[in-house]
Amino acid sequence: SWTHPPSPTSISNLSLLAPLFANSPGDPQSPSSISWLLHLQTPLEILSLQPPSLGSSISNLHLFYLQPLLEILHLQPPPFVSSISNLHLQPHQPSPFLLKNPSLFCFPVDVTLDPTTAGPEVILSEDLKEATWGRPGRRWPEGPGQFDTDPCMLGSEGFTSGRHYWEVKANGRFWAVGVARESIQRKGRVLFKPNAELWGLQKYDELCVALTAPSNTSVPLLNGEIGVYLDYEVGQVSFYAVGSRQRVFTFPVASFSGEKVFPYFCVLLSTIKLSPKG
Repeated sequence: SWTHPPSPTSISNLSLLAPLFANSPGDPQSPSSISWLLHLQTPLEILSLQPPSLGSSISNLHLFYLQPLLEILHLQPPPFVSSISNLHLQPHQPSPFLLKNPSLFCFPVDVTLDPTTAGPEVILSEDLKEATWGRPGRRWPEGPGQFDTDPCMLGSEGFTSGRHYWEVKANGRFWAVGVARESIQRKGRVLFKPNAELWGLQKYDELCVALTAPSNTSVPLLNGEIGVYLDYEVGQVSFYAVGSRQRVFTFPVASFSGEKVFPYFCVLLSTIKLSPKG
């Protein structure tokens, strides 16, 4: 595990942000509001982390990660669930959830990662079944489709029709999963903000949101396997909590306009592992 010195100035400086709650529901000085405000200490501490495997590369986590976090402070955080660290894609295994929902099981897809889209600080395995946040030992050829700022990537196969379902076992502090247009912005920051070209869920410590526009929508904190369902013709993107067999969120009907869409992933302080095809 990583260790870092306490940051006494972080909490004192965060007290200056209390006026941001002036336009939020409830009392800005209430204990719950102040407690939620103090969660901002976490991204500040990240900037001082020095993981042995990364060394000076932590400097690449610029302060631009903080501003969009302030923008979602108006959301009421869901109850705390212990943080998780890995993402396991299991599109082909008949989980108990799929056995209860056979219509979804009819459309499983096997997902691999596209190295030509992987952003910086993403380590990819040789078989393209695993991605880890960190300094890569080898560099894949750069291309125009690469995310140049955030540790994001697309799946290798895109879709222009049909129904498709895959599962992601989420286990980390910062991650995002979903579906993205082929034309998604790949230059500059993508994390922590709504995006009209992306239909996804994103977790930041104890907060989980759907990336809706013009502002994010708070959803229950997810722990464990997440099912992602895409119906291209209908324009439906839905997310399911596999463990509880509950639908978590369905985006408003999307118009893909004939454009190819891809599985989308983003890893920060986390790993994704894709199961081999059975």
